[in-house]
Amino acid sequence: MVAKLIFHQIKTFQFLKLELFFYLMGAIVEVVAIYFFLSFLMGDILKIQSYEVILVLGIQRLLVGVSRTFYLNQLLALPVNFRQGLLDRYFLAPINTKLYYCLDDFSVKDVLNIVVGTVLVIYGLPDINIYSIMKTCILLIMANIILFSGLLIISSLLASKVNPGPLNAIFVNIFSLAQFKPEHFPVPFGIVIKFIVPLGLLIWKPIGLITHSTIQDLSVFFAITLMLYFFQEKAWQWLMYRYNSAS
Repeated sequence: MVAKLIFHQIKTFQFLKLELFFYLMGAIVEVVAIYFFLSFLMGDILKIQSYEVILVLGIQRLLVGVSRTFYLNQLLALPVNFRQGLLDRYFLAPINTKLYYCLDDFSVKDVLNIVVGTVLVIYGLPDINIYSIMKTCILLIMANIILFSGLLIISSLLASKVNPGPLNAIFVNIFSLAQFKPEHFPVPFGIVIKFIVPLGLLIWKPIGLITHSTIQDLSVFFAITLMLYFFQEKAWQWLMYRYNSAS
């Protein structure tokens, strides 16, 4: 059912091949522009190494690509869909309700962001071997679970109170800030980025674990992933119990 749903979305998008090409060109130009900005214009100020810039861009692009492809738009629209009673049809298919809901807005063109991000991450890895690649994949999966869980928890808890627009604007702006380490900002702003805006750590923490991993850090990151995954399951169940059909 999941594969059928995704395949249908891909088939309906085939006629937009030209748009796919320009979307890919746009993603590459954006990455090159940010790399130039971080590496050449801001390198002396922020003290960022070249491989770190590439890893930052790769992880950021992967998180954006995976989230937009599979679940971001649907989770941001969850408050409105919940209030308007538009979730009825997701209960009728023989598939997990949450999975069906998230994949209903599968974005074909954002798969290109995943491709660009994968190339950048592989190119930016300090050491390329089986252990390094497997560790990177596991860390990126955990980062995506944290991002997905955080968005689902927020959308579920605020489903009856907020519109998706402001949530989307906040997410995009925070993700832009997350390209910089908290230490790169002046002290007050660094504290805000590090503790009040933990999304920034979703990009820089995996990079630190990829380049200088310790068992302690990996264990903490894994524990946070499990904890947030558990809470998002509970948040979704809680939201479904409160849902009233539009009919």
